Amino acid sequence: MPSPKRILFVGWTRIGDAVMSTVALRHIVETWPDARLTIIAGTLAEQVLRHVPNVERMIVYRKRSWNRHWLELLAQTVTRRWDLVVDLRDSAVGYLAPSRRTLRFRKGAVPELRVRELARLLGLEAPPWPAIWLSEAERAAAGRLVPEGRPVIAVAANAGRPEKVWPTERFVEVVRSLSAPDGPLPGARVLIAGGPGEEGFTAVLRAAFPDAVELAGREELLVQAACIGRAALYLGNDSGLSHVAAALGVPTLAVFGPTDPRQYAPFGPHAAYVGGTTDGPARGIEDVPVSEVLAATRALLDRRIG
Repeated sequence: MPSPKRILFVGWTRIGDAVMSTVALRHIVETWPDARLTIIAGTLAEQVLRHVPNVERMIVYRKRSWNRHWLELLAQTVTRRWDLVVDLRDSAVGYLAPSRRTLRFRKGAVPELRVRELARLLGLEAPPWPAIWLSEAERAAAGRLVPEGRPVIAVAANAGRPEKVWPTERFVEVVRSLSAPDGPLPGARVLIAGGPGEEGFTAVLRAAFPDAVELAGREELLVQAACIGRAALYLGNDSGLSHVAAALGVPTLAVFGPTDPRQYAPFGPHAAYVGGTTDGPARGIEDVPVSEVLAATRALLDRRIG
């Protein structure tokens, strides 16, 4: 097809999903730099995608009862002729918005990383790395909040569901071992990342590390992302911030519980995970021992150094 000039991108709503969707957006903006993008995104996803290049319009929506938000989105998209529609929701917009070509995402029958499914949708052999686009203001804020000097370990101890949360006290044990004088990151300072309403998690970390830089609930998502990007290591659960850290190229270790890492593991040049439920018996996140996380983290850091 000729190079598209008008592209409509219907994205997912959660932070982690939005990060994964950037493999498609990165391909689009790098392959067709003259195209103008319209992105449909939920309120959380918009925070991730705020600085995607070449965006002509960002349509941010909130879910409404009886799926009325889709009627509103249709009203904003069906009156324009698109060259390409990429619909990750397989929604009514993808079927009804006039377009020369439409690509609709559907889950495969076999568990597979979302980013690899997206690559196949776009006709790519392998996915590009996800991208986090940051503004100069966000980078400058990170420079003030996380000055150079001591190494930094970023920790995000919460997740979207309680069963996906590794006990915060175990994160404390891991950080203490890594930042000990004989650890791989001696004297490291802790950066506490997360969203609003996570005081129960941040209080445990703050009590253990009084000089920690606390961002959870205090800074916008992309400012936190810029700060995480300055870390030597990120530790978290199966959560959106783990995908953010991995996309930034930070050594990222995510602890999984009941979800399948074959589909949802963070994808990046220095990302790894422990735990998770695949084809065997279900494994609770409380069953993941500190020793396993420590071993995986040290291996991850050794690979980065090597």
